[in-house]
Amino acid sequence: MDERSRLLDQARRSRRIAESVTDLGTAEALRRGADEYERQAEEIGKSDDEPKDEKPADNPVGTAHESALVILREFETARANLVGKGVILSDGKAGTINRIFLDELHGLRISIEGHEGEWPISTVKLAATTPDRKR
Repeated sequence: MDERSRLLDQARRSRRIAESVTDLGTAEALRRGADEYERQAEEIGKSDDEPKDEKPADNPVGTAHESALVILREFETARANLVGKGVILSDGKAGTINRIFLDELHGLRISIEGHEGEWPISTVKLAATTPDRKR
C-alpha cells in the first residue's frame, strides 16, 4: 500500500471512529485528524510541477499532532473493549466498568458501577472475557 492510500485509509478510520464516539471533543479531534490525513494525501497526489506546501520533517507540531491522534485512537479502543466488562480489582472491589478516563498523572483510569471513585487500570486483576463467536 502506498503512502497516499495509507493516509486516505487512516482518514476513513478516524471518521468512522468519530461517528461512534459519544464525547463531542474527542469526535471533533478525530474529524480534524481525518481532515489532516486527507490534506496530506492530497499533497502526495500533486504533480511534481506544482509547488508543495511541505512541512519540515522535524516539525514538533506535526509530531505532537500525530502522537495525540494515536493516544485518542488507543483510548477509544480501550473504551470499546472495557466498558461493560466485569472486573475484580486488587483491593477486592468488583463490578462492571461504566466509564474510562484519561488522567494526565495516572494514565488510564476506570470507574465501577456501585463504587465511588476511580482506579488505575493497573489495579484490575481479573476481567470478564467474552467467548469467541464462530462465524
